[in-house]
Amino acid sequence: MDDKVFDLLEKLYIEFIEFKTEMTEFKTETNQRFDKLDDRVDRIEGRLDKVEGQLDRVESRLDKVEIRLDKLELGQEKLDDKVTEAFEAIENLAQVNERQHKEILSELKGDISAIQLVVKSKNYTKTK
Repeated sequence: MDDKVFDLLEKLYIEFIEFKTEMTEFKTETNQRFDKLDDRVDRIEGRLDKVEGQLDRVESRLDKVEIRLDKLELGQEKLDDKVTEAFEAIENLAQVNERQHKEILSELKGDISAIQLVVKSKNYTKTK
């Protein structure tokens, strides 16, 4: 019986050693995989840091573009106001010009009527 127990213990020991060896190999393989994953994650983090830096630069440039756009919009508003003022001034001058033109025409009509009367009266006296 002792031989059977010894054989059984020997088999258990051998299986345990094999199991331990397999587990050690599995642990080594798993650690290697995790090391590879860590390396990949580190590379990805590096790439993400670069992308983040690029996004920061793009955001900064967009901020500058927004500032320039705001300045352009203000300039355009000022220009629109000046153009509106210029057209209002032109309209006012046109109205003044039209009024003065009518006044001049009415004065000339009076002068022309007087001249026509003088010419008619001279013609009338000459014909007599």
